[in-house]
This record gives sequence, structure tokens and C-alpha cells, in this order.
Amino acid sequence: MREVFLGFARQNGEANRTLLRILETLSEEELNRSRGYYGSLLGSLRHILGAEHFFLSLFRQTLAKNGDAQRILNFLDDARQPDGLTLSELKEPFARADDALIVLLEELNNEDLKTPVKTEWYGGNPDIVPLFFMLQQLTSHGIHHRGQISQVLDDLKVENNYSALNVAFLTNC
Repeated sequence: MREVFLGFARQNGEANRTLLRILETLSEEELNRSRGYYGSLLGSLRHILGAEHFFLSLFRQTLAKNGDAQRILNFLDDARQPDGLTLSELKEPFARADDALIVLLEELNNEDLKTPVKTEWYGGNPDIVPLFFMLQQLTSHGIHHRGQISQVLDDLKVENNYSALNVAFLTNC
């Protein structure tokens, strides 16, 4: 199970790096134009990073007794909130979050992925889910919002090739 989530984490990082490179080709006006998804393309990108920070913080709380996890995720103490960051200012926080998720998963084992996570998302039903479920939620969230950005890029006729399988991350496996 851990290997599957490591693959998802690597693909997530590669997709974020690719998306950042594509968005660099757009003007500030296009990046900030009102589009409905979190206000703009840049707003959607900030939302993706904010969610990564949220999930990593949740994992950090869940794994409070795991010293390795705490060391890996301690960058969150000084992580800047993504709201208001420019595209170029988002690169480093994305890289830190994406890399931390990979390193965290490399340190965990399959039993760790069953660790219960307390959540209030589902109105208390259930009030606890396994860590692997929250990892799946993180993966799905990024895919969902990158898909929204991809649709805007398609409308703008900006090549983004999100329909092709990106295998660049496999060189790290």
C-alpha cells in the first residue's frame, strides 16, 4: 500500500511542477482573471497548495509520536500561507510540500498508514478514518483542481497535455 501512495505522491509533485511551468507562460492578467475556480488560475493554484499544507498538518498531528514524521513536517512551522503569493513565490512552497510528502511516505510503513485520523468532515459519521484514506483524499483533491485548471488552459488553447500519462516521476521509483 505504501508503494502505491509513494507513486501518487511522486506523480502529484511532477504534476505540480509541470503545472507551474505551464502557468509561467501566461500573463499576470490571464493568471488573475476571474474564472470561477477560487477566483482565478492563481487562486486555484494557491488553493491546491493550501490544501497540501492542511493535509500535511493533519498528518503531523496524527503522527505526533513519530519523531521522523515530526522532523520531516517541521517545515510547516514557517510555511507561508499561499494567499497572496505570486506564481514565482509558490514554487518553493510547492516543492517543499511535495518533497515532504514523498519523504514522509518513504519513512512510514503499511501499518502506519492504518493510523486513525480524527476528522470532523463527515458530521461525526465516521469521526475517525485511516491515514491511507486521507492520503487518498489529498491525491484526489490535487487531481480535481489541476483538472479545473487544465480545462481553463484548454479554453485558452494553451497546450497542457493533462490527458496523457506523465511518467517522468517513474525515474525516481
